[in-house]
Amino acid sequence: MVSWFQVLLAQQFGTLTLLVLSSTATGAGAGAGATMAMAMANPNCADRCGDVPIPYPFGMTEDCYLNKDFLITCNSSFNPPKAFLGTTNLNVTEISLQGQLKLLQFVASQCYDQKENKLSDIRTWFELLPFTISTENKLTVIGCNTQASIDFYHNNASQQQQLPYATTGCISKCENISSFADGSCSGVGCCQASIPKGVWNISVTLQSYDNYTKSSNSNSCSYAFVTSQDEFKFTPKYLRQLQNTDEFPLVAEWTVGNETCDVAQKNLPTYACKQNTKCYEPDIGSGGGGGLSGYRCNCSEEYQGNPYLTNGCQGISTDTHLLFAVLHCMAMK
Repeated sequence: MVSWFQVLLAQQFGTLTLLVLSSTATGAGAGAGATMAMAMANPNCADRCGDVPIPYPFGMTEDCYLNKDFLITCNSSFNPPKAFLGTTNLNVTEISLQGQLKLLQFVASQCYDQKENKLSDIRTWFELLPFTISTENKLTVIGCNTQASIDFYHNNASQQQQLPYATTGCISKCENISSFADGSCSGVGCCQASIPKGVWNISVTLQSYDNYTKSSNSNSCSYAFVTSQDEFKFTPKYLRQLQNTDEFPLVAEWTVGNETCDVAQKNLPTYACKQNTKCYEPDIGSGGGGGLSGYRCNCSEEYQGNPYLTNGCQGISTDTHLLFAVLHCMAMK
C-alpha cells in the first residue's frame, strides 16, 4: 500500500524535528496517490489568474464556472494579470471555498483649499449582487470636521427601480493631525460604522461641516471607505498617505442559489454539493433586502478538497492524521 509520505521523528538537542518526505510510488495506480495536490478548478480549466487561484464554482470561461454569477474576468493587460468579479472593476485578490471573497474597492474623498474652494469630490458606489458585503467590514471615515454616510439599496421590482432601505454613517471631529491617536478610531480624526447583514449595494458620500475652514490642516481632505477590520489599523499618517491610496480591501460573502439545503437537494441536477459533502446555510442575511441567502458546501468529516467539484472531496489518509497529531503535539510543547 502506497502512502503520501513517511513521517520520521528525531529528538535533537531537546527539539522535536518533523521530516515529511514524499514516498516513492510503486505499483499500479500509485501515481494518483503520490501527490497531495488536489484539483480546485473544473477539468481542462485554468485555475489561476496571475497570483490568484480560481477554484470552482468560480471560473474564467464558459463551462468553467457554475453560472455567470461566478464569472471571473482575468485581465492580462496587467503584469501580473488581475482578476475581476464578473464584468465589474472590483479586483479580486482571494477566493475562499469557505464562502468569502477578498476584493479591492475604491476610496471616496473630498478636498478643499484654504479659500474654501472644492478641489475634489469623489463618491463611490458598487454592487455585489447576488453576493453580499460581510459584516467583518466597517465604514471608516478619516478626516477633520467631516461626516460620511452610506446608503444601502434593494430592488423594487414593481416600480423597476432601486430604492435606499437604510442609511448609516459617522462623524469625525478634530482641529489638526496632532489630536489624532494611533490605533484609535472613536470620533477624533477617525470614526467607524457597522455594516448590517445582507447588504449588497452601497453608495458612500462625504460632507464637510464648514469646508474644513475650522481645521488647521494645510491640506483639508477627508476620506471614506468600507474595509475589512482585519486589514485596517488607524494611524494619523493616513490623513496624508490616503492622497495616494485608491483602494482598500473588502470581504464579500458568497453562496450558491437562493434556496435552503432541503429545497436544493430535491433537484440533484442543479444541487451544487457533490460526493462526500454536507450542505449548510450561513447566517449572513439576505441579499437585496429580502429573499433567502442560499447555501454552501463543505467536505464531510475525514475528507478534504473542493466540495463543489465531482469527486472533489478526497479521504484523508492515516498518514495525514498522524502528521496532524504530530504537528499538534509540537504546537503544545
